[in-house]
Amino acid sequence: MLLHSHKKITSRGLVQNVIQKQQASQTAPSGVRGFTLVELAIVMTVIGIVVGSIIKGQEMIKNARATATITQMQSYQTAVINFRDAFGAMPGDMRNAATRIPNCNANCTPFADESNDNIIGSPTWGDDWMAQAGTTVNLPATSVADETVLFWAHLTLSDMIGGVNNAAIRSGNERIAWTHTHPASPIGGGFVVGFVNGQPLPGDPREDDPSDPAVLGPRGLVFMIVNSPLSGGIDQLSTSAEQVMPVHIAQIIDGKIDDGYPHLGRVRAYGLSSSCYGGDQYEPHYAARSGMQDCGIAFEMAW
Repeated sequence: MLLHSHKKITSRGLVQNVIQKQQASQTAPSGVRGFTLVELAIVMTVIGIVVGSIIKGQEMIKNARATATITQMQSYQTAVINFRDAFGAMPGDMRNAATRIPNCNANCTPFADESNDNIIGSPTWGDDWMAQAGTTVNLPATSVADETVLFWAHLTLSDMIGGVNNAAIRSGNERIAWTHTHPASPIGGGFVVGFVNGQPLPGDPREDDPSDPAVLGPRGLVFMIVNSPLSGGIDQLSTSAEQVMPVHIAQIIDGKIDDGYPHLGRVRAYGLSSSCYGGDQYEPHYAARSGMQDCGIAFEMAW
């Protein structure tokens, strides 16, 4: 009797199971089934790995460009020293460049009244940080500002650097642009050069306290990485989104070859004060967590 009852219950359960499966098959499209939680977890994990790899790859590319920028900057410093040793003058400032540098002509000659003083460009560039080059260069030189273009031409024609095509020397007239008159930078933008006398860089929060004798910027020959060779002026160079690199990249460059502080040493920062710099005006540091592209870098020539 018990066995018979058990068979009846089992049969009833089988029938109900079949009915449920039929109902499910009628409501779901043929051959289609949903994802299980395990499958969804696997998919989300794969997506996370892919996104993480992309972010990590982008970071590695930025770090590699920062390292390449450092190498490029150091090559320029070496080139200046070698040029001075070879010719007894500064590139861009050598009065008799047309007769001494291979492949030079009269267009290589700097403005006579300002040449041979070991100063590249205006001696007061740091007073306002205005761009020293116009939209085009017309040679032979007619002003001291032309030395900042001839600087790169002299180094290139003497085979000490690359990255500039020197069309201006051949034609006497050329637009100011990266690779035409000035070298580009791996991190973005490119290099300009000039002479400064201790003025703080644009955006340095310490410039609000000019009575402090410690508020000094770089001195002598300075290389700057800027967004455009026409970039210049305190306002533009301390404005958001006008700069060439994220804050943490500026910090990496500074930390690798100098002291890691934006206001000290031979490598210094300029840019938007509130996001390129952190801390206060007395002890500023890089605001690396800001994530903003509000920094530029200036390198003081190391002799």
